[in-house]
Amino acid sequence: MTLQQITASDVSRWDSLDDIASSLEKRGLKPRHNLGEENELVLQLSDDEFVVLVSACPGESATDFKPENRSRHTNLVATNNFEEFTFLTRMRSWEGQQHGRIKHQKISFTKDQFSRESGEKHTILKKLNSIEYGSSAAIYDTLYDTQQVVKEFYEDFEKLRTDLVQEVSGIPDDRGDAKQRYVQVVLDRMIFLYFIQEKRLLDRNPNYLHKQPGKVVDDGEDRYENFYRPLFFDYLAEDKQHPDFGSLPYLNGGLFAKNPVEGDFPDAKLGDSAEETNQLFEAILDLALSS
Repeated sequence: MTLQQITASDVSRWDSLDDIASSLEKRGLKPRHNLGEENELVLQLSDDEFVVLVSACPGESATDFKPENRSRHTNLVATNNFEEFTFLTRMRSWEGQQHGRIKHQKISFTKDQFSRESGEKHTILKKLNSIEYGSSAAIYDTLYDTQQVVKEFYEDFEKLRTDLVQEVSGIPDDRGDAKQRYVQVVLDRMIFLYFIQEKRLLDRNPNYLHKQPGKVVDDGEDRYENFYRPLFFDYLAEDKQHPDFGSLPYLNGGLFAKNPVEGDFPDAKLGDSAEETNQLFEAILDLALSS
């Protein structure tokens, strides 16, 4: 059988386990319809290796999935709405232990990443197309290799940071040093929030930063002024709560206290208009998602 490439268009059309199976069949994997539970599809990777496609329960994150069947080593878990996906492989690690211990390798991606040009899209496609029937090495050696992902993240981070400096309003153009400090503060806050969101510390919602602003701010309104500014300075830096913002941790100032550059330039923000500001914060979230 001639192997075919899985494309971004293929992944963007993943709306069922059958759709995912069809893509992996391009890489020679063989369906085994007599195996698996009701919410699973099993594909054979090699003589004794299987990839099990699993649909998570409603409201369950793909990253939360814990495999119960220990005889099959790799799962590809899709959220119930088929927007997020996680590869998860059960491995035995021998580091520092005589009998070894079980650990799970994970790599996650979203359908949204395949709807735009980005470094992470091409990295994920390369990983998907490294999988082929008869070779389990791609699972263990290529799928979870993070070096290229990290490299691309830092390249994207530097590019975005440079671009954002040009978009700062409220700071004079001859104060490029202040613009750089302001951008760094905003990026540090947003990336920190993304990671504590992953730990479900923002209203216990792993999609808080994508979903909550739309619940608080009307379409077209400035999300920084009406969501992020109060989130930073009122509800994370101070021990306050507001029902519109959900249950939040008290971070006691620190990163979310006003920075000296914000004291010197109280009107500083990203973008000259609500539309620009909202687009720039979306770009930051896209970057955090690829981390």
